[in-house]
Amino acid sequence: MYNSKNIFLTLSLVVAFSFNTGCLRGTSKPASNSSTNKNVDFRVLEIQGRFIEDNINNIWTFPTQKTYEFRACLIGRATNAQLPEGQKFMVIQPDNSAIESETDDLGCFNWRESIDFNFASNSVYLKKSRRIKSMGSYKGEALVEVAINPWASYRSDPGNEVIDLSRTAIASNNIIEENDEELQRRGFFNNDDTSSRLLLDPNLDFNIVPIRDLEDGKALQLVVRLNPYIEPKNLRGSPERFDLRTGHFRVFAQLVSNYVGLQANQHALLTTDILPKDIVVTNSGILSITLDFELKRRIDMGQVQLALKIE
Repeated sequence: MYNSKNIFLTLSLVVAFSFNTGCLRGTSKPASNSSTNKNVDFRVLEIQGRFIEDNINNIWTFPTQKTYEFRACLIGRATNAQLPEGQKFMVIQPDNSAIESETDDLGCFNWRESIDFNFASNSVYLKKSRRIKSMGSYKGEALVEVAINPWASYRSDPGNEVIDLSRTAIASNNIIEENDEELQRRGFFNNDDTSSRLLLDPNLDFNIVPIRDLEDGKALQLVVRLNPYIEPKNLRGSPERFDLRTGHFRVFAQLVSNYVGLQANQHALLTTDILPKDIVVTNSGILSITLDFELKRRIDMGQVQLALKIE
Protein backbone atom coordinates (compact mmCIF):
# COMPACT_ATOMS: atom_id res chain seq x y z
CA MET A 1 0.00 0.00 0.00
CA TYR A 2 1.28 3.43 -0.88
CA ASN A 3 0.26 6.43 1.14
CA SER A 4 0.37 10.04 0.06
CA LYS A 5 -1.10 13.19 1.51
CA ASN A 6 -4.49 12.78 -0.10
CA ILE A 7 -4.85 9.23 -1.31
CA PHE A 8 -3.88 5.63 -0.84
CA LEU A 9 -3.90 2.65 -3.16
CA THR A 10 -5.81 -0.44 -2.07
CA LEU A 11 -6.14 -2.76 -5.05
CA SER A 12 -4.91 -6.18 -5.93
CA LEU A 13 -5.06 -7.38 -9.53
CA VAL A 14 -3.94 -10.78 -10.72
CA VAL A 15 -3.58 -11.50 -14.41
CA ALA A 16 -2.17 -14.51 -16.21
CA PHE A 17 -0.66 -14.78 -19.67
CA SER A 18 -0.16 -18.19 -21.27
CA PHE A 19 2.53 -19.09 -23.71
CA ASN A 20 3.79 -22.17 -25.41
CA THR A 21 6.33 -24.33 -23.56
CA GLY A 22 8.27 -24.55 -26.76
CA CYS A 23 8.78 -20.76 -26.58
CA LEU A 24 9.22 -20.78 -23.06
CA ARG A 25 -34.79 3.51 -9.11
CA GLY A 26 -37.39 6.35 -7.46
CA THR A 27 -36.76 10.12 -7.49
CA SER A 28 -36.05 12.32 -4.49
CA LYS A 29 -38.49 15.16 -3.96
CA PRO A 30 -37.21 18.76 -4.13
CA ALA A 31 -36.35 20.09 -0.70
CA SER A 32 -37.32 23.53 0.53
CA ASN A 33 -34.74 26.21 1.28
CA SER A 34 -37.22 28.21 3.33
CA SER A 35 -37.67 27.70 7.04
CA THR A 36 -41.25 27.54 8.32
CA ASN A 37 -40.12 28.93 11.68
CA LYS A 38 -41.97 32.22 12.27
CA ASN A 39 -38.87 33.58 14.02
CA VAL A 40 -36.98 33.54 10.72
CA ASP A 41 -37.53 36.78 8.84
CA PHE A 42 -35.62 36.00 5.63
CA ARG A 43 -35.94 33.45 2.84
CA VAL A 44 -33.31 31.82 0.65
CA LEU A 45 -34.45 32.15 -2.95
CA GLU A 46 -31.75 30.09 -4.64
CA ILE A 47 -28.35 28.48 -4.16
CA GLN A 48 -25.92 28.52 -7.08
CA GLY A 49 -22.50 26.91 -7.26
CA ARG A 50 -19.55 26.78 -9.60
CA PHE A 51 -16.27 24.89 -9.75
CA ILE A 52 -13.22 27.07 -8.94
CA GLU A 53 -10.16 24.81 -8.86
CA ASP A 54 -9.04 21.23 -8.30
CA ASN A 55 -6.19 19.66 -6.37
CA ILE A 56 -4.19 17.27 -8.57
CA ASN A 57 -2.28 14.45 -6.90
CA ASN A 58 1.36 14.66 -7.95
CA ILE A 59 1.75 10.88 -8.37
CA TRP A 60 -1.41 9.98 -10.24
CA THR A 61 -2.09 13.34 -11.92
CA PHE A 62 -5.82 13.24 -11.45
CA PRO A 63 -7.87 15.24 -8.95
CA THR A 64 -8.64 14.22 -5.37
CA GLN A 65 -10.29 17.47 -4.27
CA LYS A 66 -12.33 20.26 -5.87
CA THR A 67 -13.16 23.72 -4.55
CA TYR A 68 -16.55 25.31 -5.24
CA GLU A 69 -17.91 28.81 -4.77
CA PHE A 70 -21.53 28.95 -3.68
CA ARG A 71 -23.89 31.92 -3.87
CA ALA A 72 -27.09 32.35 -1.84
CA CYS A 73 -29.64 35.05 -2.69
CA LEU A 74 -32.09 36.11 0.03
CA ILE A 75 -35.24 38.19 0.45
CA GLY A 76 -37.13 39.47 3.47
CA ARG A 77 -39.99 37.20 4.51
CA ALA A 78 -42.37 40.08 5.16
CA THR A 79 -41.40 42.33 2.24
CA ASN A 80 -40.33 39.83 -0.47
CA ALA A 81 -37.62 42.38 -1.28
CA GLN A 82 -33.93 41.57 -1.62
CA LEU A 83 -31.92 42.04 1.54
CA PRO A 84 -29.85 45.22 1.86
CA GLU A 85 -26.10 45.17 1.32
CA GLY A 86 -23.85 44.39 4.29
CA GLN A 87 -26.09 41.90 6.14
CA LYS A 88 -23.87 39.34 7.89
CA PHE A 89 -24.57 35.60 7.71
CA MET A 90 -22.89 32.36 8.75
CA VAL A 91 -22.92 29.08 6.80
CA ILE A 92 -22.87 26.32 9.40
CA GLN A 93 -21.56 22.89 8.40
CA PRO A 94 -22.47 19.51 9.96
CA ASP A 95 -19.47 19.66 12.33
CA ASN A 96 -20.71 23.10 13.49
CA SER A 97 -17.78 24.91 11.90
CA ALA A 98 -18.94 28.14 10.24
CA ILE A 99 -18.02 30.35 7.30
CA GLU A 100 -18.90 34.05 7.59
CA SER A 101 -20.00 36.25 4.71
CA GLU A 102 -22.22 39.26 3.99
CA THR A 103 -24.69 40.31 1.34
CA ASP A 104 -23.69 42.34 -1.68
CA ASP A 105 -25.73 44.99 -3.51
CA LEU A 106 -27.97 42.24 -4.96
CA GLY A 107 -28.86 40.76 -1.59
CA CYS A 108 -26.65 37.72 -2.15
CA PHE A 109 -23.52 36.39 -0.45
CA ASN A 110 -20.78 33.93 -1.46
CA TRP A 111 -18.72 31.28 0.31
CA ARG A 112 -16.30 28.53 -0.71
CA GLU A 113 -15.92 24.88 0.27
CA SER A 114 -13.53 22.09 -0.79
CA ILE A 115 -14.85 18.59 -1.54
CA ASP A 116 -12.70 15.44 -1.29
CA PHE A 117 -13.67 12.65 -3.69
CA ASN A 118 -12.41 9.37 -5.10
CA PHE A 119 -11.76 9.89 -8.81
CA ALA A 120 -11.99 6.13 -9.52
CA SER A 121 -15.50 5.77 -8.06
CA ASN A 122 -18.70 5.81 -10.08
CA SER A 123 -20.33 9.20 -10.61
CA VAL A 124 -22.91 10.23 -8.02
CA TYR A 125 -24.27 13.43 -6.51
CA LEU A 126 -23.03 14.23 -3.00
CA LYS A 127 -25.77 15.83 -0.91
CA LYS A 128 -24.71 18.78 1.27
CA SER A 129 -26.97 20.24 3.96
CA ARG A 130 -26.03 23.64 5.40
CA ARG A 131 -27.65 26.03 7.87
CA ILE A 132 -27.63 29.72 6.99
CA LYS A 133 -27.80 31.82 10.14
CA SER A 134 -28.28 35.58 10.26
CA MET A 135 -25.74 37.60 12.27
CA GLY A 136 -27.16 41.04 11.44
CA SER A 137 -30.48 42.80 11.77
CA TYR A 138 -32.41 39.84 10.36
CA LYS A 139 -33.18 36.91 12.66
CA GLY A 140 -33.15 33.12 12.51
CA GLU A 141 -31.60 30.44 10.32
CA ALA A 142 -32.67 28.43 7.28
CA LEU A 143 -31.68 24.98 6.03
CA VAL A 144 -30.39 24.72 2.45
CA GLU A 145 -29.51 21.56 0.51
CA VAL A 146 -27.35 21.24 -2.59
CA ALA A 147 -26.04 18.27 -4.55
CA ILE A 148 -22.57 18.19 -6.12
CA ASN A 149 -21.22 15.82 -8.75
CA PRO A 150 -17.43 16.40 -8.69
CA TRP A 151 -16.95 13.78 -11.45
CA ALA A 152 -19.13 15.69 -13.96
CA SER A 153 -16.39 17.72 -15.64
CA TYR A 154 -14.32 14.58 -16.34
CA ARG A 155 -17.13 12.39 -17.71
CA SER A 156 -20.15 12.65 -19.98
CA ASP A 157 -22.58 13.04 -17.06
CA PRO A 158 -25.94 14.72 -17.70
CA GLY A 159 -27.09 17.66 -15.60
CA ASN A 160 -25.31 20.50 -13.82
CA GLU A 161 -22.36 19.88 -11.55
CA VAL A 162 -24.04 21.76 -8.67
CA ILE A 163 -27.81 21.52 -8.11
CA ASP A 164 -30.09 23.40 -5.70
CA LEU A 165 -32.27 20.61 -4.33
CA SER A 166 -35.11 23.03 -3.59
CA ARG A 167 -35.50 23.52 -7.35
CA THR A 168 -34.43 20.23 -8.95
CA ALA A 169 -35.03 16.62 -7.91
CA ILE A 170 -32.39 13.92 -8.40
CA ALA A 171 -33.07 10.20 -8.84
CA SER A 172 -32.48 8.46 -5.51
CA ASN A 173 -29.97 6.03 -7.03
CA ASN A 174 -27.82 8.99 -8.17
CA ILE A 175 -27.41 10.78 -4.84
CA ILE A 176 -25.91 9.85 -1.46
CA GLU A 177 -26.15 11.57 1.90
CA GLU A 178 -23.23 13.54 3.22
CA ASN A 179 -22.56 11.01 5.99
CA ASP A 180 -22.25 8.24 3.37
CA GLU A 181 -19.54 10.00 1.37
CA GLU A 182 -16.68 8.09 3.00
CA LEU A 183 -17.40 5.31 0.51
CA GLN A 184 -16.71 7.77 -2.33
CA ARG A 185 -13.48 9.09 -0.80
CA ARG A 186 -11.56 6.05 0.38
CA GLY A 187 -8.63 4.95 -1.75
CA PHE A 188 -8.26 5.29 -5.48
CA PHE A 189 -9.54 1.86 -6.36
CA ASN A 190 -12.37 0.42 -4.32
CA ASN A 191 -12.17 -3.38 -4.42
CA ASP A 192 -15.80 -3.62 -3.28
CA ASP A 193 -16.88 -2.10 -6.58
CA THR A 194 -15.83 -4.07 -9.66
CA SER A 195 -16.46 -1.11 -11.98
CA SER A 196 -13.64 0.95 -10.45
CA ARG A 197 -10.93 -1.69 -10.21
CA LEU A 198 -7.65 -1.48 -12.04
CA LEU A 199 -7.80 -2.97 -15.53
CA LEU A 200 -5.19 -3.81 -18.15
CA ASP A 201 -5.46 -3.27 -21.87
CA PRO A 202 -5.49 -6.71 -23.58
CA ASN A 203 -3.10 -5.41 -26.24
CA LEU A 204 0.06 -6.01 -24.22
CA ASP A 205 3.63 -6.97 -25.07
CA PHE A 206 5.75 -9.46 -23.17
CA ASN A 207 8.90 -11.39 -23.89
CA ILE A 208 11.24 -13.77 -22.06
CA VAL A 209 14.89 -13.41 -23.03
CA PRO A 210 17.61 -16.01 -22.17
CA ILE A 211 20.54 -14.30 -20.43
CA ARG A 212 22.95 -17.12 -19.63
CA ASP A 213 23.17 -20.85 -18.90
CA LEU A 214 23.38 -22.10 -15.33
CA GLU A 215 24.61 -25.46 -14.08
CA ASP A 216 21.06 -26.45 -13.26
CA GLY A 217 18.99 -24.20 -15.48
CA LYS A 218 18.87 -20.82 -17.20
CA ALA A 219 18.96 -17.17 -16.16
CA LEU A 220 16.17 -15.30 -17.92
CA GLN A 221 14.81 -11.79 -18.20
CA LEU A 222 11.11 -11.04 -18.42
CA VAL A 223 9.95 -7.86 -20.15
CA VAL A 224 6.27 -6.88 -20.03
CA ARG A 225 4.60 -3.66 -21.23
CA LEU A 226 1.05 -2.99 -19.99
CA ASN A 227 -1.49 -0.18 -20.30
CA PRO A 228 -3.30 0.24 -16.94
CA TYR A 229 -6.66 2.00 -16.83
CA ILE A 230 -9.87 2.30 -14.84
CA GLU A 231 -13.44 2.21 -16.13
CA PRO A 232 -15.85 3.78 -13.62
CA LYS A 233 -19.47 4.40 -14.55
CA ASN A 234 -21.10 7.74 -15.31
CA LEU A 235 -24.54 8.74 -14.05
CA ARG A 236 -26.19 6.83 -16.90
CA GLY A 237 -24.52 3.64 -15.66
CA SER A 238 -22.20 3.43 -18.69
CA PRO A 239 -18.49 2.69 -18.13
CA GLU A 240 -16.01 5.37 -19.19
CA ARG A 241 -12.37 4.49 -19.70
CA PHE A 242 -9.65 6.61 -18.09
CA ASP A 243 -6.03 5.68 -18.90
CA LEU A 244 -3.60 5.99 -16.00
CA ARG A 245 -0.85 8.10 -17.53
CA THR A 246 1.15 8.13 -14.30
CA GLY A 247 1.23 6.11 -11.09
CA HIS A 248 3.17 4.05 -8.55
CA PHE A 249 2.80 0.28 -8.71
CA ARG A 250 4.29 -2.79 -7.03
CA VAL A 251 4.54 -5.85 -9.28
CA PHE A 252 4.82 -9.49 -8.20
CA ALA A 253 5.50 -12.14 -10.87
CA GLN A 254 5.72 -15.94 -10.99
CA LEU A 255 5.92 -18.61 -13.66
CA VAL A 256 3.49 -21.48 -13.13
CA SER A 257 3.28 -24.72 -15.08
CA ASN A 258 -0.23 -26.10 -15.59
CA TYR A 259 -1.64 -29.36 -16.95
CA VAL A 260 1.39 -31.46 -15.99
CA GLY A 261 1.64 -34.94 -14.48
CA LEU A 262 0.33 -38.28 -15.71
CA GLN A 263 -3.26 -37.04 -15.82
CA ALA A 264 -2.35 -33.48 -16.85
CA ASN A 265 -4.11 -32.09 -13.77
CA GLN A 266 -1.19 -30.87 -11.69
CA HIS A 267 0.43 -27.46 -11.24
CA ALA A 268 4.01 -26.53 -10.47
CA LEU A 269 5.59 -23.26 -9.36
CA LEU A 270 8.63 -22.72 -11.57
CA THR A 271 10.07 -19.59 -9.95
CA THR A 272 10.59 -18.72 -6.30
CA ASP A 273 13.24 -16.03 -6.55
CA ILE A 274 11.44 -13.16 -8.34
CA LEU A 275 11.30 -10.29 -5.88
CA PRO A 276 8.52 -7.68 -6.00
CA LYS A 277 9.44 -4.58 -7.93
CA ASP A 278 8.32 -0.98 -7.48
CA ILE A 279 7.59 0.81 -10.73
CA VAL A 280 6.76 4.47 -11.32
CA VAL A 281 4.93 5.37 -14.52
CA THR A 282 5.52 8.95 -15.67
CA ASN A 283 3.48 10.45 -18.51
CA SER A 284 3.78 7.52 -20.94
CA GLY A 285 0.83 5.52 -19.60
CA ILE A 286 2.93 2.37 -20.15
CA LEU A 287 3.68 0.12 -17.19
CA SER A 288 7.01 -1.34 -18.29
CA ILE A 289 8.18 -4.30 -16.20
CA THR A 290 11.65 -5.87 -16.40
CA LEU A 291 12.30 -8.81 -14.06
CA ASP A 292 15.34 -11.11 -13.82
CA PHE A 293 14.88 -14.67 -12.60
CA GLU A 294 16.31 -18.19 -12.75
CA LEU A 295 14.44 -21.17 -14.16
CA LYS A 296 15.71 -24.46 -12.74
CA ARG A 297 12.81 -26.83 -13.40
CA ARG A 298 12.46 -28.47 -16.79
CA ILE A 299 8.92 -28.73 -18.20
CA ASP A 300 8.41 -30.83 -21.32
CA MET A 301 4.61 -30.79 -21.43
CA GLY A 302 1.62 -28.72 -20.41
CA GLN A 303 1.39 -24.98 -20.38
CA VAL A 304 3.47 -22.28 -18.69
CA GLN A 305 1.69 -19.19 -17.41
CA LEU A 306 3.01 -15.87 -16.25
CA ALA A 307 1.04 -14.67 -13.21
CA LEU A 308 1.26 -11.00 -12.28
CA LYS A 309 -0.05 -9.39 -9.13
CA ILE A 310 -0.14 -5.59 -9.28
CA GLU A 311 -0.66 -3.42 -6.19
